[in-house]
Amino acid sequence: TCRVQVYANSQPSGYSAESAEMRSGTVCGDGARQGGEQCDDGDTDAAEDGCDATCFVNTGWSCTGLTPDTCNDGCMNGELNAAKEQCDDGNADAGDGCTAACEIETGWNCTSSCSNCTSSCATVCGDGHRTDSTEACDDGNNAGGDGCSAACTIEADSSCTEATAGGISTCQVCGDGVLNGSEVCDDRGASGACLGCSSITAGWSCAAGACAPGPDTPARPTKVSPTTSNTIQWKWATPDGNGITVAYYELSYGKTAEGGGA
Repeated sequence: TCRVQVYANSQPSGYSAESAEMRSGTVCGDGARQGGEQCDDGDTDAAEDGCDATCFVNTGWSCTGLTPDTCNDGCMNGELNAAKEQCDDGNADAGDGCTAACEIETGWNCTSSCSNCTSSCATVCGDGHRTDSTEACDDGNNAGGDGCSAACTIEADSSCTEATAGGISTCQVCGDGVLNGSEVCDDRGASGACLGCSSITAGWSCAAGACAPGPDTPARPTKVSPTTSNTIQWKWATPDGNGITVAYYELSYGKTAEGGGA
């Protein structure tokens, strides 16, 4: 302990009272970081406030070094404080799995190799939340063959969309016979009239996975009956494709001596 000797009229008259400032060594809790102290926030309470009762920084916290120290729980310092943080990747960037508030973003999973280590975050393929940075699609499963692969990439001859950003993907596979999304037809390519599942050949109609000639497509004529010795009656579907509504056409021909016709 050190004290100051007081003089009066050039003569010693005693010693000053002992004070904290006059003590040798460091004093934890006096608000001044000294010696081997990592921090000193002016108290030695047991509550976890960043600087513990022995002036060491609590795990996952950081302190300013001012007098006295001001400490915070260390969000974004790259040291996970599991009691207060879901993740800590050491930055405030959005879209990398861990928010500036040290919370895990939707569609991500974050892990740390130790209690005060930096978090490593990755997307969760198949959870039904598409993340723009790493997933081309996410339809809520890892099955594949449904337009969105098990690795959350869009499969060949497929397209995927989301109703809301970060939502579940709805995928359509051209050629699977199922009408999905923006497809206007899908007959598995059976008719040749469904073009890339996005348009239908004129004169055709498609529904329920099948395409057929529509009412505006001329059908092959069918023979009805001979009506006279030199006339055969044929029937076409109406309209006949030429804009003329008819019930029958008559085809006349002349007989030859051999009984043939032309």
